[in-house]
Amino acid sequence: MQKKILFNATPTEKRAALLENDKVVELVVERPDHYRLVGNIYRGKVTSVLPGIQAAFIDIGLEKCAFLHASDVDPSLLLEAGDSLMDRYIDQDTSKRKRVARIPIEKVLAVGQEILVQVAKEPIGTKGAKVTTQISLAGRFLVLVPDTDFIGVSKKTTDLKKRARLKKLVSQIKPPGVGFIVRTIGLQVSETEFVNEIHLLLDAWKNAQNEALTGTGPRLVHRELGITTRVIRDLFSDAVTQVYVDQDDDFQEILAYLKALSPALCSRVIRYKEKMPLFDNFNIERDLERLLKRKVWLRSGGYILIDRTEALVAIDVNTGRNIGKSNLEETIFKTNLDAASEICRQLRLRDIGGLIVVDFIDMRSLENR
Repeated sequence: MQKKILFNATPTEKRAALLENDKVVELVVERPDHYRLVGNIYRGKVTSVLPGIQAAFIDIGLEKCAFLHASDVDPSLLLEAGDSLMDRYIDQDTSKRKRVARIPIEKVLAVGQEILVQVAKEPIGTKGAKVTTQISLAGRFLVLVPDTDFIGVSKKTTDLKKRARLKKLVSQIKPPGVGFIVRTIGLQVSETEFVNEIHLLLDAWKNAQNEALTGTGPRLVHRELGITTRVIRDLFSDAVTQVYVDQDDDFQEILAYLKALSPALCSRVIRYKEKMPLFDNFNIERDLERLLKRKVWLRSGGYILIDRTEALVAIDVNTGRNIGKSNLEETIFKTNLDAASEICRQLRLRDIGGLIVVDFIDMRSLENR
């Protein structure tokens, strides 16, 4: 599968698109009047603690107070010593772990207390941001987890020897008092690349700590990377063959980031200078106008309707113009299959998560279901 990343910038917004076989599968947009909050770290003040729902509201300096649930409080505060910190940070299946008693949130947090929190979910509608005290700083190859000493490795590798080798490598170069998780993209990198990234992440964490100790009251202490560097960090893998950039400042920012961590990838970054706008040249503008509407047509002639609410995302599948030839069941089955593929693409493209309800067309055949 051929992958490309495209960066387009105008005075009003920056956009990045990930293409797979020349089809848009992910789109990231950033505007000067609406920066992304996820990943930002704030010094916040507890405004209320609600034992009934085991949650607290935190003033982080935004219009609405942030929501902090007990499950998002530092596990070293809320869990017994027998519970595993590692399982929390690398999202392992906890269904088989022994249940442990939680310390009530009201015994850990008090009104007026100042704490460091990180935004885990953007505000939506009338709801403020969702935050966590389980701070982490993501790099290209590693994730830094403060105030711990463990080393984790991405679950994408089951090679026990490789996992042991990576853990030993990181343990030899990391300082005490911080933990690291090796990301999937870090499974193939050298010791030099690990060392460079560890230093970058440690510097970022020290700067955040210094900001947190300055002054009083709610304030931003660490801002997540901007769209350009963030997309390179998260999406630029060996599978990406070309990166097109249409602005000089973004082009230089990408090269500077890659030279510090992965110099070999710099040759794949191309400064786009054609007269035709970058997204038009790759037929992205036309696709986006069609793809980001509430109603999305399918290749089979059917369509899906996507409706977002505060509680969930509802997706309805319809046959539309797909009337088939003779077999109604087969027509419905093909429409549902087409819809399932397009829904996956739409979830990535629109960055949709949370509770998603899909209403497929009813099928009589058990095999088709």
